[in-house]
Amino acid sequence: MNVYLTFLGCKVNDYEVEALKLFLKENGYHIVDKPEDAHYLIVNTCDVTNVAKSKSLKILRSLKKKSPQSKLIAMGCVVEDLKDDIFNLAPIDAAIGTNDRKYVLEVLTNKENGKKLHLSDKNSRQYEEIAHLNHFKNHVRAYVKTSDGCDKFCSYCIIPYVRGRFRARDRKDIKLEIAQLIENGIKEIVLTGIDTVAFNDEEGGLVSLLKDILSSFPKLERLRLSSIEINSIDDELIDLLKKDKRLCHHLHISSQSGDDEILKKMHRHYDTKLFLERVDKLKEEVPDIILSTDIIVGFPSESNEQFNNTLKFVEDANFFKVHVFPYSERKGTLASKMMKDDVPREIKKERVRCLLKLEKELRRNIMLSLKNEKFDILLETYDSHSKTFFGLTENYIMLHSKKGKIGDIKAVVVDDNDIDYNYKVRF
Repeated sequence: MNVYLTFLGCKVNDYEVEALKLFLKENGYHIVDKPEDAHYLIVNTCDVTNVAKSKSLKILRSLKKKSPQSKLIAMGCVVEDLKDDIFNLAPIDAAIGTNDRKYVLEVLTNKENGKKLHLSDKNSRQYEEIAHLNHFKNHVRAYVKTSDGCDKFCSYCIIPYVRGRFRARDRKDIKLEIAQLIENGIKEIVLTGIDTVAFNDEEGGLVSLLKDILSSFPKLERLRLSSIEINSIDDELIDLLKKDKRLCHHLHISSQSGDDEILKKMHRHYDTKLFLERVDKLKEEVPDIILSTDIIVGFPSESNEQFNNTLKFVEDANFFKVHVFPYSERKGTLASKMMKDDVPREIKKERVRCLLKLEKELRRNIMLSLKNEKFDILLETYDSHSKTFFGLTENYIMLHSKKGKIGDIKAVVVDDNDIDYNYKVRF
């Protein structure tokens, strides 16, 4: 039987779809690239914002139109959010939550008609191992999931309610998967999770895991963190970044706001002073580090002055990339219960525009400062029109090479074309 799988949203959702493909293959199913060829359609949904939820529902409806004869299954965060209501909003046959995804086999083998809903136990601390990946979409970079769930409950965030409590993946499963990926040509591993920095087991926390991976796999070219919190950037992590260049010198540090009052309302456990002090120390100790972040604009009660504080904060931190989101009220979160969504949509849009304008200026200035510098890039894509390879430096800058092959690591010098590309293109 043919199965088509797709996803929206984060690296975790991407990883889960790849794991499900392997799990289904191991159970006799054939994975197809076109929904029209499928007997079953599976969508791993995203619920991080109202826009993401709407897009998830739209894709479900669109897939059913493309392949009306297929059985349609929704998975993931939107299922946990909407529960039974999802059947009224999309023409699906079954819905499975964010854990116990192997239940999909029961759905695929069930010949009876009728809607089926399978939700997760939000209090479970048991990580579900779906499959150990041995490749990743024919790429030379692979995501490896280290955990699921979150215990932080930031006031704006729906994710702890739909993903459940934090649960770490078994370290031996992480290392087994990495070993298989390296054996099959993967050059870079990206550790990802809903709250990656919260990883902890009897052997230690995140830095312990990083050291373990780097020492266990000397052939691994690069190890990258997908996201980190400012409170996790301590002397031990900085020391590891300095000692082993395979740990990539790019950190995506979630900040969400550059105003202390807004940060308190968000239930973020730091202030801008601490954040910028840690960033300054990081840059002093690791001079070639490149930083990116997430910012929410238009959080309830955010004034023009508070937004201007965020602009200054972003400039002071000198982020290379800023992922900007207008505040999206999520029913069930503390912010939706305690605060009025009182910043008009037009103001949110203007703040997004202002922040992205600043980001582009910062990025261009950083690129100009790197002109004629030499970097190693991992060749990942090839543009046949320009006969050019593209790849990322270990500090997450996209550069080009005219020579090589996919999977090579090439030394290149930053030129005007690279500056222009990084200024114009979001990747």
